[in-house]
Amino acid sequence: MMIKNFISSTGNRLLLVLLLAMSTIAINGNAQTVMSVVQTDKESSLQSDPYRSEFFRVAGNPTININTISGDIEVVQNPEIEGVQVDLFVKREFSLWSGTRNLDNFRIIIQKQGNTVIASVEDRRSGSTQYSSGDVKFTFIVQVPAKASLNLRTISGEIYADGVEGQHYIQNHAGDLEIKNLTGEVRVISTAGNILLDNLNGNIFAKTVSGDIMTDQSKGEVRLRTTTGNITTTALSGTLVAATTSGNIQSDFNEVSVGVYLETSTGNIDLQLPKLAGYEIDARGLSFNFDELTGEEITKDIGFRDATVQIREGGIPVNLKTVAGSIRVRETQQ
Repeated sequence: MMIKNFISSTGNRLLLVLLLAMSTIAINGNAQTVMSVVQTDKESSLQSDPYRSEFFRVAGNPTININTISGDIEVVQNPEIEGVQVDLFVKREFSLWSGTRNLDNFRIIIQKQGNTVIASVEDRRSGSTQYSSGDVKFTFIVQVPAKASLNLRTISGEIYADGVEGQHYIQNHAGDLEIKNLTGEVRVISTAGNILLDNLNGNIFAKTVSGDIMTDQSKGEVRLRTTTGNITTTALSGTLVAATTSGNIQSDFNEVSVGVYLETSTGNIDLQLPKLAGYEIDARGLSFNFDELTGEEITKDIGFRDATVQIREGGIPVNLKTVAGSIRVRETQQ
């Protein structure tokens, strides 16, 4: 699992696992079961106990704002608690020339305002969350109810979110993002990280500059964009708009609703459609492969750089465009 593993510059991961340990917190006379966090790698400099730990009662659909300058963020649904549990872990690395080991240099805020839970770390010397924390990593692990709106940001670190319904905005600069089982509006943005979207349902938007985007078993209106990475979707149900500049696009559907629009400049496009509906395919590319589309219900008109294909009665628009790549379209076999 992505954020449970602290990632090094060489890609080696230190395993951080969540064990369900039964602990009781008395809050207003009510006992709540809380999931404890245990570090199992003795080599890690991440302390086994949280530096700060806070529990907040919330109502309805709370908003969860998490900001850290350097470190990871993990948010998971815990149906056993009626509130929000915030645990902050601190990982310190010795630096001869740096004074950032002194946590007095950082402003740490963990509080509740109305129905919003805020957890953030900023550097006092700059007064900004944009300042690099140097040799100190601040990682938040947050447990939330089933319905909550997430606003998660880290400058340098990974983000993992799982099992929450609401309106979500998730952003980092460097580091991978793994987003699973979210429902609602999901916006995921990274500069130099890969994005993995698994079993999302709703309006989904994901963008990265130099990473890959992968989505599996997602449903709804999906919009994906990267500059130098590849885009891969599997078992998608809904509408897909995907674009990359120098990467490939590979996509297969369980069901297409409104339509499909795929565009790349120098990459290839490989599309597999479900054999359940009619399609109007408009393709532009360097070469085409429609050999696996056969039958009397399929008509093709293939030119030098343009091609149109009607499958069965037509209807659902499919637009495919590449400047210097090839286009392949096929249907699922039944």
